[in-house]
This record gives sequence, C-alpha cells and structure tokens, in this order.
Amino acid sequence: MKKLFHFSNVELAQILEEMAAFWNMQKIDYKARAYELAAADVKLYPQNIIDVYEREGIHGLTQIPSVGPRIAKHIKE
Repeated sequence: MKKLFHFSNVELAQILEEMAAFWNMQKIDYKARAYELAAADVKLYPQNIIDVYEREGIHGLTQIPSVGPRIAKHIKE
C-alpha cells in the first residue's frame, strides 16, 4: 500500500469541500452534495483518516459515514 502524506482530517475535509465547490460550478448537484456530506463526516471522524487508510485500505475508508468507493478512491489519490 502506498504511503500517503499525513493530512489531518480537517485538511482532507477542506479538499473535499473544494471538490464539492467544483461539482457545484459544473451544476452536478448530487456529486456536490456527496462531497459536502463526506467533508462534514471526515472533519468529525474520531480517527485520522490517513491512519485508517494505511491500516485498512479503501475498505476502511468506505466504513466512514458518507464516504463511498469513489470518494474513498479520491482520498487515496
């Protein structure tokens, strides 16, 4: 498994919020809402998201509320 930069949950949430803004500009509301929800849940998640990924991979990320396989893949990237 590739070692990721060690972002905080707040930093990852900010990136997800930027993705939500991008999808809003593209007028793709369902994707914007998905990223907004994921950002909110990532920000409040009690464990560091990167640690979860390093321990459990993509499957671990998809166990976080509002984080599905595609958003989990984006977090990995």
